[in-house]
Amino acid sequence: MAFEDYGSVEIFWIVPDLNRKRCYCISVEPGLFGPILTRSWGRIGVGKMRSKEQFFQEGNLDEALAKANRLLAIKLRKGYEMSDPILLLNSATDMI
Repeated sequence: MAFEDYGSVEIFWIVPDLNRKRCYCISVEPGLFGPILTRSWGRIGVGKMRSKEQFFQEGNLDEALAKANRLLAIKLRKGYEMSDPILLLNSATDMI
């Protein structure tokens, strides 16, 4: 999935052997002065860190979408998956 318009994506990285249960959310939202790129990340079940980046002027939507797509591609290459975390946790415990 790639960003083509406003929206959000939540991806997960779960590795039970390493006790790794991470999530990362990327969203592009309309703002008062132009699009806002919001990122939040952290361990599943714990409070998340959040970062917002304002892209001034409505014409910068393409720039915000390009950055969101770049971030998503980097995280997917790193090992994150787009799926339901409950399904990922259940399949991981089935392997043990």
